[in-house]
Amino acid sequence: MKIIYLGTPNFAVAPLDALIKAGHTIVGVVTKVDKVNARGNKVVFSAVKEYALQHNLPLFQFESIKRQGVEPLKQLNADIMITASFGQILSEELINLCKFGVLNIHGSILPKLRGASPVASSLLNGDKETGVTIMQTGVGLDDGDMLYISKISIDADDNQETLMDKLSKLGADAIVKVLDDIEFYRENAQKQDENLATHCKKILKEEAQLDFSKSANQLNNEIRAFYNNPTAYFKFNETLYKVFKVEVVNQNYSSYGEVVAYDKANGFVVSCGLGAIKIMEIQKQGGKVLGIKDFMNGNKFEVGQKLN
Repeated sequence: MKIIYLGTPNFAVAPLDALIKAGHTIVGVVTKVDKVNARGNKVVFSAVKEYALQHNLPLFQFESIKRQGVEPLKQLNADIMITASFGQILSEELINLCKFGVLNIHGSILPKLRGASPVASSLLNGDKETGVTIMQTGVGLDDGDMLYISKISIDADDNQETLMDKLSKLGADAIVKVLDDIEFYRENAQKQDENLATHCKKILKEEAQLDFSKSANQLNNEIRAFYNNPTAYFKFNETLYKVFKVEVVNQNYSSYGEVVAYDKANGFVVSCGLGAIKIMEIQKQGGKVLGIKDFMNGNKFEVGQKLN
């Protein structure tokens, strides 16, 4: 089958690779335009662009695919478009460009968690299960007919990065399975139940600041959900500290946001609204990500200090 593939982050790489290995022809890859890193001195390619360049795939980048993409993509005479975390909304004209329309690899069990951040939102919610849905893209937001669903359990130590990787591989297997018998899956597609639909929005950096008045379990969920993007953090004495991993301590304290232990034996423990968290991986502004023992060798907090 001739495919136009639209995707941007690491999540979209494994399905693209699987389609090629399954014998499909990628006639075009569409990914977001290049960005400049925070310091403004280096152009950063998306993971999908890196893959496309390595495998000599025809590559397209549009500031707006709706305005700029219709004619160039029409010329490719593809049978189907496949999207995986692409990042732009498709117009009806684009959706109807190919014989089999557009299939989307969505990182949740639809109709739960339609929208921009299904993987992080599943972790935020404390869900025990998630999956991928292969759906027929329509003009609405992730509300198209479902062709196939594949589910997995969420492990207690999963974070956004590890869960994204698992779902990417799950999505790769699922999309190949669907394309192997596309007519069957289209004929047996199921409508989504609007009564069960939930939505999630893009997560902003300011939402990742830790609020120690919340429970330890909720903060643990946030730290796992925000892992590396945008990364949970707290500020102390005008210095920003990013937090990558914690353990929940089932002990309550009279106040929250207070350093209640800071020593080699007990680690770095901060009280919360309910329970406490022991910080296991942390990064001081301008420094490297460190395990807590290495961090404690060169940094010092005092028991009783308030972090917020």
